[in-house]
Amino acid sequence: MAVAVLAGAIVSMTTSGVFAQTNNNGDDLYKGSLIDRILAQQESSSSNGDKEECEEVEDEKDEGDANEKDEEEDADEQEDEEGDADEKDDEECVVEDGESNNSSDIVPLKESKLIIEHNDKDKDTGFQGFFDSEGWNSMTIIGPNGQVLEFEANGKLADLGLTELFFETVEPENAEVPIDEVLETLPEGQYTFRGTSIELGEFNGTTTGTATLTHDIPRGPELLTPAEDEEVSADEDLLVDWQPVTETIDGDPVKIIAYQLIVEKDEEPHPNMIGKMGLSIYLPADVTEMRIPHEFLEPGTDYEWEVLAIEESGNQSINSSAFSTSD
Repeated sequence: MAVAVLAGAIVSMTTSGVFAQTNNNGDDLYKGSLIDRILAQQESSSSNGDKEECEEVEDEKDEGDANEKDEEEDADEQEDEEGDADEKDDEECVVEDGESNNSSDIVPLKESKLIIEHNDKDKDTGFQGFFDSEGWNSMTIIGPNGQVLEFEANGKLADLGLTELFFETVEPENAEVPIDEVLETLPEGQYTFRGTSIELGEFNGTTTGTATLTHDIPRGPELLTPAEDEEVSADEDLLVDWQPVTETIDGDPVKIIAYQLIVEKDEEPHPNMIGKMGLSIYLPADVTEMRIPHEFLEPGTDYEWEVLAIEESGNQSINSSAFSTSD
């Protein structure tokens, strides 16, 4: 028989294969075959292992629950912080909006005009507009029937800011599109110009202006001298004159506030010039003639000249003619 002492217990095995285990006092702890004991120990180990695994799972579950709770608390805190930040942003936006609506952020346009131009010689009619500001990169024109036109600057020059802008519509011939149909496009009334004010990339608020459009179109001035295609001397001053305008194209009385006289060479301008070689001058309403100095005239040259009659709301009619100088 073999005998051994393990962990405070006496273990013995007989030659018959019977396995016995007693404590130090001689009390039997187990008696049976070795195989049964091994199986019993395996079951015990398995049971203990399952118990440990369950305990580990429970610990993991407890840790998971704790982590979930912590995450939920963190999420709640984060939502509260984000909510506070959003409220702060909203308050700041309200303040900014309030400031942007402040009168100090309204930049008046230097000029804003919307007119009708009628060509009495060519018999066509269209619209023209103009505005000028300290700087802008978008502009909308709104009339009695809603939005009329919109401009938006893009690219590098948009950041710099634009100032003046002149625009002109197509002028259909009156025989193809009667004047009344053209005028239906834009009814009489007040038109508002409203855009963003910008200078050197810095937003300065809103820029606005107004223009009043009427349908009062003056007759084109009748040109008197020089006669159409007349040849004049380049060595003498040239007198140009025209009849005063007193009526609209409908025959109603009209108040003329100025005439514009334009005399230009009848040739293509230099490719790097804007406009032809010539002169342009505005004259008071009671002036219907002007003397052109001979120093301005070149021998053997063709010229065009025109006069615009401008009524008090800005609408204008134009008439034109031509002359040439002798060699």
